[in-house]
Amino acid sequence: MEQVRKIKPSKKGSFRGFINSKKSNEMVAWESLLEKDFIKVLDFDPSIIKIQSQPIKIEYRYKGKIYKYFPDFLVETKDKQYIIFEVKPEDKIKEEDNKVKFEVGKIYCEKKGWKFKIVTEKDIRQGYLIQNLDKIRGVDERLTKESTKIKIYNFIQKNGKSKMEDIIKFDDSIPSPEIYSNLYYMIYNQQLNIDLINH
Repeated sequence: MEQVRKIKPSKKGSFRGFINSKKSNEMVAWESLLEKDFIKVLDFDPSIIKIQSQPIKIEYRYKGKIYKYFPDFLVETKDKQYIIFEVKPEDKIKEEDNKVKFEVGKIYCEKKGWKFKIVTEKDIRQGYLIQNLDKIRGVDERLTKESTKIKIYNFIQKNGKSKMEDIIKFDDSIPSPEIYSNLYYMIYNQQLNIDLINH
């Protein structure tokens, strides 16, 4: 399903752009920094296999006029569920035009057997999550070594919960940049279970 609403270049005071999605293996469009952060969260979620930006146009009538609504994201999960996500700042949720769009989106999803969810900065920017995702999401697999990943895994298995500074220094024979890249890759690809929100 292609994007039906084209993202225009950024204007003064606004932010628009594209971010690479490993899940979708393509660039995904965003129209606010909050949307950009949400794509990072979706891309890290192991239950999600595809992210699409504004692939749907919903026409509806309100107070005698015809309007067009382009929901922010359509997501497909591993268990073949489809979810429309609308990303809005908390202080915009109760605006009348947005409440109408949300109701239109819910009705549309009910007819198709999909889910409709509204997310705000409280859902997206939890603790240190975005800061941590920015650190770990860009590591190329070609920068990793299987032997180093095994050593990191064995160290954590042996010592239980470990601080980052302890992991980085666990083997003096391995340069710290190599440990960082392998550790970040393992965390991002769900090979290690690390709390990214509170630390």
